[in-house]
Amino acid sequence: MVFIHLSLLTATIGLLSSVQRQLAVASADSEGGEKEVDYSNIWTPQKFQDAEYWFLKTGTLDILCSIC
Repeated sequence: MVFIHLSLLTATIGLLSSVQRQLAVASADSEGGEKEVDYSNIWTPQKFQDAEYWFLKTGTLDILCSIC
């Protein structure tokens, strides 16, 4: 088991706390507040949008043979 010992000054904790507070205020201002999601048509059937993701494609052994 590895033990890590950190020594922080109270000024360092205060600095990190104020940085975190400023980042939280900046991100809240950039988002423009919370947008309400409209769930009124959640049960309405919709067309499925199929996507071809690279990680779902089945490859051939050509790729593996070119690496060897």
